[in-house]
Amino acid sequence: MSANEAFMPSYHDNDIVCGDKQVWGEGEYRSILDNEPRIGFKRSVLGGLVRCFYKANIILGDILGEGGNGTVLSCHFTDPHNLDDVFPTTYAIKLSRHAHEEWDSFEGECENLEALSRLAPDCIVPYVGRVYDGRHIEQEEQEPDQGRRVGPPPIAGIVLQYMPHGDFGSVLSLLARKYAFSARGAPHPEVARFYVVDLLMKLYGIHQAGYYHGDVKLENMMMTADGRILLADFGTAGVDCRDNWSEGVGAALPLMAPELFTYIFDDLPVEKYVGLRRPSDLWSAGIILYLLMFGRTPYTGRSDAEIYRSLNNFIFEQRWTEIDPADLLAREKWEALQFTKKLLVWHPEGRPSWDDIMNDPYVHDQWVMMERGCCKAPLVQQHDGTWMPSLEWEGLL
Repeated sequence: MSANEAFMPSYHDNDIVCGDKQVWGEGEYRSILDNEPRIGFKRSVLGGLVRCFYKANIILGDILGEGGNGTVLSCHFTDPHNLDDVFPTTYAIKLSRHAHEEWDSFEGECENLEALSRLAPDCIVPYVGRVYDGRHIEQEEQEPDQGRRVGPPPIAGIVLQYMPHGDFGSVLSLLARKYAFSARGAPHPEVARFYVVDLLMKLYGIHQAGYYHGDVKLENMMMTADGRILLADFGTAGVDCRDNWSEGVGAALPLMAPELFTYIFDDLPVEKYVGLRRPSDLWSAGIILYLLMFGRTPYTGRSDAEIYRSLNNFIFEQRWTEIDPADLLAREKWEALQFTKKLLVWHPEGRPSWDDIMNDPYVHDQWVMMERGCCKAPLVQQHDGTWMPSLEWEGLL
């Protein structure tokens, strides 16, 4: 059973099931909760049952990170029958940046996570459940008896598996400090290839499920202990369909695809882009590959306008990095640059399909080896929490 299967919503009676094995039912335990007693409650959402928790049963810890639509903290559950009894397992919880608000976007983000937990469980940080204020649930239960229209209660937070190994940004910083192969701190090209193919494999999973991520960046690439990437933060994600094509964007501008800048500036001489969103994730992956290969992004700016102007100049003047033929790694860098150029195409319809990506010579063999489990990550985490090269990579790191 994959690490995420226990989160899958069920349509079978009142229990959550995984295949023919019940993993969450009356009086049962769930493996993801490390055999802690069953806590929380089940709630029907869109025809399926999802796991929910009360705010009163959660003890907040340290801040782990902050984003545009929320703050992520560590947390622990308490025994619902004895709030002084705190369970030992650490989780992560995403809350509104303002404690008194419940963000509307949490509803969509939970729906995204609940769907992707079924459709692409190995690609995302494991999702545990929704958090509600007990008062809102009580109000929802009373409204039908009072003859009032019932609306969904606001979601106060989202519980996720705690990822103590950090994000890819921290790994990249370590590579730059200790294992750099250039003056700019870029890692060996084969190390870069591993990580970008790992990212592409995770994007492929959610894209095949019909979703786009919408905010691919280093901070949203969380690391597992064995050095693999899982995608996080699905607040800007959605089903890639016409109903969502006119939605605004929340991506980091240095990695944002050019077509999405039409939602940032009202005075551009073009209409707002309305079309598929999955190609924008590929653009972001291309920027990350460029950063891995050359130790910098291909364009920069101190303001939104500067970034967009620099992006335009980069693409239309073809300001690609020159590779020194005398460089001992010139061939590997050239191969990476050719693939990067396929991802960083101005028009989204000009970016490659997944068949093109998986059959590209830069990607294909690496993808196959990783899919078969024949290739370990360059860095793996030790028992003391430090990242060290795996045996297969000691010659390059």
